[in-house]
Amino acid sequence: MFGCFENIHITSKEEKKSIAERWIINEFESFKELANGKIKYLEEKKESDNSKIRVKAQKELEEWNLIIDETRKEKEELERKKQERKERLEMERLEKEKKLEKERIDKFFNEFCYLLIKDDLREPESYRLDYVHYHKSGNKYYISHSFRAKNGFGGYNKELKKYEFNFTDDELKSDVRNIVIQKKIELLEQLIKERN
Repeated sequence: MFGCFENIHITSKEEKKSIAERWIINEFESFKELANGKIKYLEEKKESDNSKIRVKAQKELEEWNLIIDETRKEKEELERKKQERKERLEMERLEKEKKLEKERIDKFFNEFCYLLIKDDLREPESYRLDYVHYHKSGNKYYISHSFRAKNGFGGYNKELKKYEFNFTDDELKSDVRNIVIQKKIELLEQLIKERN
């Protein structure tokens, strides 16, 4: 039945290991078929009447079983490492996307807050941003905008403005004064125009 394995004569464990490694790299299922075929052949030989053939077949059978187990473990280890690498790369990609999104939002709010106050500044070119902090809650961003700008006496004033940016309507509200500051759509159009 498995006579095709009669002519396979691999004597050293290193040769068997080498075959197993080549098969694991290429196609584990084919290796299993080959090894199982060899094992069946050896089992048939083991049932022979000749005791020397039986002992030799038993020894070779044990070696092949060991090699199959080692090969299976190596295959599982390779698959595990491959999966870990895939998950790590996906996590890095998501972190990079998240960082880029945060940078984009930071830049947007920095420009956005400047547009809100630039018309009220005595010298708009003296504007220096300290920080823009924001946090999202539902559809709204709550923004704290701290900046410095020249006052009428030549010195700098430090100011803190707070805004509520709501995506569901077209209004931007100030938390401090609780009034509508400016139509959001007009402000966004101005921001887009200045970027271009």
